[in-house]
Amino acid sequence: MQAISKAYWHLQNHDLFSQCVADDISRLCVISNYKEAKKGSTIYFAGDVANRIFFLKKGVVKITTTDDAGNEVIKDILNEGDLFGELPTNNSGEESGESAIAMTEIVSICSFTKADFEDMLEHNPAIGLRFSKMMGDKLKVMTRKYHQFMFKDVRTRLIHFFVEYGQEFGPKIDGPITVKNYLTQEEIAVLVGTSRQSAATTINHLESEEMLKYGRTHILLNMPKLLGLNEELSVRRH
Repeated sequence: MQAISKAYWHLQNHDLFSQCVADDISRLCVISNYKEAKKGSTIYFAGDVANRIFFLKKGVVKITTTDDAGNEVIKDILNEGDLFGELPTNNSGEESGESAIAMTEIVSICSFTKADFEDMLEHNPAIGLRFSKMMGDKLKVMTRKYHQFMFKDVRTRLIHFFVEYGQEFGPKIDGPITVKNYLTQEEIAVLVGTSRQSAATTINHLESEEMLKYGRTHILLNMPKLLGLNEELSVRRH
């Protein structure tokens, strides 16, 4: 009963289901699975739950895969409100090979089987439209990241990364902000498509320019300077 109660609260407060009436939420709880995970634990391994879709309500999760040498490679960092797993937009028939790992002390998620989720979308047009918009926004982010990898230098990619990181994980205030650091410099390097040495050198340069202060547990970001430089570089590139 407690799990159902928590699932109800999490679904009701998720953007995708925020306009559902109580009866709809209750029916969704019956077919959903609520779970809490502790920091460092694996929410799922590649192939274990290939037919489930996850809704992240609380905490931070990293999505990883394994390269040819057997090393973990971070593909994405997800925050509260994100969806992950084998989404209905994946029509290739192949598993993604991804794993999801909790990065905060407590991670709260609800999940559905892919079949139940697709049936829900079919019978709830409003949720279907919201889901389509979320997937459209996700596609835009992926396209922008691909463009950065192809056409922007390491410095520009890192500046844009820290701007997005501050906006995603930091307080919504003007001026410098302090955000919790969930990533090593090596992981940041992978996310922006460069070597650890190149990322470390560029981060040191940004620190000397008072753009940021990188620490093991927290990062101080001078958002006004970073935003200004990010906008200037974007204009210059066009």
